[in-house]
Amino acid sequence: MVDTQGVLLTASIDGANEQDGESFLKMFKEKPINSLSMIWADSAYRRAYLKEALASHKIELSIVGGGLKEGFWVSKDKIMNIEIPPKKFQVQPRRWVVERTFAWLNRNRRLSKYYEYLTDVSASYLYLGMSRILLRRLIKK
Repeated sequence: MVDTQGVLLTASIDGANEQDGESFLKMFKEKPINSLSMIWADSAYRRAYLKEALASHKIELSIVGGGLKEGFWVSKDKIMNIEIPPKKFQVQPRRWVVERTFAWLNRNRRLSKYYEYLTDVSASYLYLGMSRILLRRLIKK
């Protein structure tokens, strides 16, 4: 999770066989961050159970961008009509915050590819990379 200043708040690295929304909810239950009031996420986090879990902590979940095709989205309790996304490129608001932070982190050699066998080691290098970014900010001031 990254805040608007591009600061890493918490991280969780899971296997590719786990859904993003479920991994996020597991991470949030283990390491809740009480100072959050809103979370911007992409369409992979468009799940009713996530919205409900975050609402119980008084956190609003805002989905950035489309990512859905024309048709109907069926959930347990209702059917929603999905709008057609625009055909041309459009800048998605707030998406740049996460993408910019990923670009900063990928400047670190160990984070440019997934070299590590254990996810805990990868998470440690992620925290080290963010520490390097924050130390550079402090030095500039």
